[in-house]
Amino acid sequence: MDTIEQHVVKIVAEVFTVNESLVTTSSRFYEDLGGDELSKVELLALLQDKYGVDIPDDETDNLRSVHDIIDYIKRAQHGP
Repeated sequence: MDTIEQHVVKIVAEVFTVNESLVTTSSRFYEDLGGDELSKVELLALLQDKYGVDIPDDETDNLRSVHDIIDYIKRAQHGP
């Protein structure tokens, strides 16, 4: 797992208050981690600050899993 993945998994575990060992890149925020919209908003705000990326509101519905977020951050940092 690369550094971005490790950091995102750690932050997801903290925000969703689950054991880090239960968070995988395929974990879905609502179905697998029991999160709600407020948790997701908090997560996205933390990740935007940490990685200096902007996640527009119209993109947030497409970010449903840990993998989706990692992929979005990598694309935002490195361009299309």
